[in-house]
Amino acid sequence: MSNFESTTRRTTTRAGYERALARLNEARLRYLAVCSSNEEAAGAGDSSVWHDNFAYEENQRQMHALAARIRELASVLAALEVVETPRAPTVVGVGCAVRLADPEGDAERRIVLGGWDDSDPEVGRVAINSPLGQSIMGASVGETRTCPSPRGPQEWEIVAIERAAEDEL
Repeated sequence: MSNFESTTRRTTTRAGYERALARLNEARLRYLAVCSSNEEAAGAGDSSVWHDNFAYEENQRQMHALAARIRELASVLAALEVVETPRAPTVVGVGCAVRLADPEGDAERRIVLGGWDDSDPEVGRVAINSPLGQSIMGASVGETRTCPSPRGPQEWEIVAIERAAEDEL
């Protein structure tokens, strides 16, 4: 089985792995900042009863939410597998730049298929586990794939597949 045959594997690019690691590190820093303000929050209340102290309760809520986020990010990071995109890909996979056309000829777009949970609409990167990413994964030039969208099913024809440039990943 090639790297492009399954979206259940949590594959990503090297750059995608680095972004996931940065998200985890940022969440850890935010968690430590909240923890360090615990004492200040505990002293901010009007009452000696902790549950009457909104600042302390909010601090605890943030701390627990960030701890859950850290566990989630660490789990994703541990499951990520960095893959190399072939120099001349023949099927859509992680790290590919894909030109898609509406079969009616009304619309055309170019996307870069990022790894697991690695999307950024502003730069045209779509995650492999997104609806569009899942629908085009493994497709070849000339194939038409249907993608679910908020406006209903949308068809896209694969017009071109190439290795994405390093600065797009």
